[in-house]
Amino acid sequence: MDWKLQHKQLCNESFDVQGVQVADHGFLFPEYEIVTEPEETDSDDDSTGMELDTLTSEDTSSCI
Repeated sequence: MDWKLQHKQLCNESFDVQGVQVADHGFLFPEYEIVTEPEETDSDDDSTGMELDTLTSEDTSSCI
C-alpha cells in the first residue's frame, strides 16, 4: 500500500485490507542472505582458563 496515495487518507478510517489494490511499480528489492558464524579465537589460553575454573576439589586432591 502506498503511503501518499492510499494509506495516509485511510489511516484514521476502518477499512478492509483485502479490498485495497497494491500498485505494481515493476521492480523488486534484492534478497540478501544473513550468515552468522561463530567467532574463532587465535589463542588457546582462554580454553585453559576455563578448564581450571571447572576443576573440583576431588580433581585437585590427586595433584597433591
